[in-house]
Amino acid sequence: MKFRHAKQSDKNNVLRFCTNTFEWGDYIEQVWDGWCADPNGYLMIAEENEVIAAVSHAYLCPNRNRVWLEGIRVNPDFRRRAIATELIKNMLEYGKEHGAQDAAGLVSVKNAASQGMMEKNGFVAKSRWIYCYSSTNNNIHEEPDAGQSTTTTIATLEDKEIIRSYLKQSQIFRAAGENYAHLWRWYYLNLDSDFLQNLIDNRKIIVMTNHDNSIIHGLMIVNKNDNSMFQIGYIDTVDVLTLRHLIAFVINLAYSELREKKFETIQMFVPQTSFLKSAMTNLKINQYGQFLLYRWEF
Repeated sequence: MKFRHAKQSDKNNVLRFCTNTFEWGDYIEQVWDGWCADPNGYLMIAEENEVIAAVSHAYLCPNRNRVWLEGIRVNPDFRRRAIATELIKNMLEYGKEHGAQDAAGLVSVKNAASQGMMEKNGFVAKSRWIYCYSSTNNNIHEEPDAGQSTTTTIATLEDKEIIRSYLKQSQIFRAAGENYAHLWRWYYLNLDSDFLQNLIDNRKIIVMTNHDNSIIHGLMIVNKNDNSMFQIGYIDTVDVLTLRHLIAFVINLAYSELREKKFETIQMFVPQTSFLKSAMTNLKINQYGQFLLYRWEF
């Protein structure tokens, strides 16, 4: 079995076995061009006798401290030959060569086969996440009255230390494995690195505080994709009204900042805790699926 970098000309042959992976289809066709051209990733082909047997993608996360494993697909004609395991080994080697400290990947809680594959290769499930979405027409965007004693805003560098202190004490942050989601990849948030400041500099943290900004009641990390989509990649609060207010703020922020106004939903990735799961249900926010975040340490 030969492993090599994918070429653009491989696309059609790969898509022949990447169309009905999930109930709704597959995303490989949408991401192929970007993955193929990305200098921070390795789109890998497994090939035997010039026939493509499998494909996968390894992505070096910001600061290159993590290699993210995704898009593992095996041609049905080559299954039960441990090719996925070989792909994982090669992706881990790629990450190690580029200085990654760990590797991670996401698996649906319904996909027992993939869970077994990850665990067989030494990965450990570190956190569980709920994928939700909310219509921008949901009346939640009509901000509830939180009273005059609180303020919801985009965090600034003046908030950095109070955010760090809040997260260090947060049970939700621990349940999340100290990770947050960014466009279907999970990054480790090292509170003692420059990562937190970078998130603040890029206006990605929303905080709800008391009137003098000395106490945080809740926070979110948000992402924008090409000015066409808003995504909540982390939620941290233990109060339903605070949660409702934060989501309403993000929906209104999306309306004000995005050039495209035709989007209908906002994606949310929620660390699974009993409170957040129940709160999302109470707020009538659709819960589409649950996922396990697996980690492997070099």
